[in-house]
Amino acid sequence: MLLYHVLATNWPALQNGILLLKPAGNPIEDILLFSQAHFIWLGLEAVWLFFVLSGFVLTKMASRPGFSWFGYYPSRMVRLYGPVVFAIILAWLLFRYIPHVAPPGSPPEL
Repeated sequence: MLLYHVLATNWPALQNGILLLKPAGNPIEDILLFSQAHFIWLGLEAVWLFFVLSGFVLTKMASRPGFSWFGYYPSRMVRLYGPVVFAIILAWLLFRYIPHVAPPGSPPEL
């Protein structure tokens, strides 16, 4: 996934190939786009696979005897939203207490 984001956001020919299925014109870029080498940097397909596997696992879990929706939802909320709340608090603390103003004379960021 990481390689997909690095390549797709920083390589315009690959963006056109991914989104519009246009040939890149360069043999190396065309190989990355339209051959089995595309497997190295799959991104969208990895997301689809994640959703399919998640649906399979959740369905299999819900079909077990003794499964309770009332017990499932609270545990799921803690498991999913606990890290989200922690990340939001951490981001706020870092933003609040670490200076993020460029000193005078520093080059502008692009």
